[in-house]
Amino acid sequence: MKIITKLKKALKLFRAGDFQMLFSRVYENIMLLKLQLKLHIKRSLNPNCVILSAVEVIITEKCTLKCKNCANLLQYYSHPQHINIQQVIRDIDLLMEHVDFIHTLSLIGGETLMVKEIPEILSHIQKYKKKYFYLSITTSGTIVPSEQTLSAMRKANVFVSISDYGDKSAKLNMLVAEFKKYKITYFIPKKDWRYIQQVVNDQNRKIEEINRVFQECPTNCNSLLNGKLYLCPFLAHGDSLKIFPVDRRNYIALTDKSITKEDIREWQLRENTPPGCRYCSGNSPDLPLIPTAEQVAQALPYHKFHA
Repeated sequence: MKIITKLKKALKLFRAGDFQMLFSRVYENIMLLKLQLKLHIKRSLNPNCVILSAVEVIITEKCTLKCKNCANLLQYYSHPQHINIQQVIRDIDLLMEHVDFIHTLSLIGGETLMVKEIPEILSHIQKYKKKYFYLSITTSGTIVPSEQTLSAMRKANVFVSISDYGDKSAKLNMLVAEFKKYKITYFIPKKDWRYIQQVVNDQNRKIEEINRVFQECPTNCNSLLNGKLYLCPFLAHGDSLKIFPVDRRNYIALTDKSITKEDIREWQLRENTPPGCRYCSGNSPDLPLIPTAEQVAQALPYHKFHA
């Protein structure tokens, strides 16, 4: 039944002339089949291995845009910074020490292409190329990277996801032209932007409501920031910004030498809601649409907790 549904969708894309989307869907399904076979073999050989579906390595807080409803909470940074390159490399090393395989390893920001050290980061990541399936970078189509960065992306076989924010993505066409020139695989997902993952200051919500938000959250992208692995970018940036009180239940510290693979496996399967979710509005496809990339002139105010 699923195959018939996929074929119908493919036929619809073909008739609409949306060949880029059609190619992306076909490519994605082929890669998924290869991944499932690879994971099956790995689990058969070692049923206790740690396999993560996705990890986003945060390499910058800076962005070329200031979106009012940014799901990564970048609208709250008054003095955003790039993450120190040595910190990023150390975080990647710690991550790879504690996991056996990652489906999609991503570099995100902020605007990832603002970071000049991307070639160095990609070169380091390739040392672990047997431990991940996809290596991706997310960008907003506002920057055309240098030739050095483009060459490094090609060499690392990076898959680029471009968020199309209309006229805000001013260099989208130039960026796509460069990707075609360097034969870099890219994808421009067609998204309906919904009201997602906004800060809620009501600390008195009932525990049943908070648990519901956690259990229904479709976010499936672990975030790595400053040596800590979080279940999502809201928890990562919320912790960094001190939007909620510091609490070790919001993350697993990879810098803790006592942490084992078993700890990470149990942490991934947890059913208890992280305390930081109390401050999240939730993420649901039933929520209303929001204006695409609505900008704010300056960082938004918020209540900051102090340790």
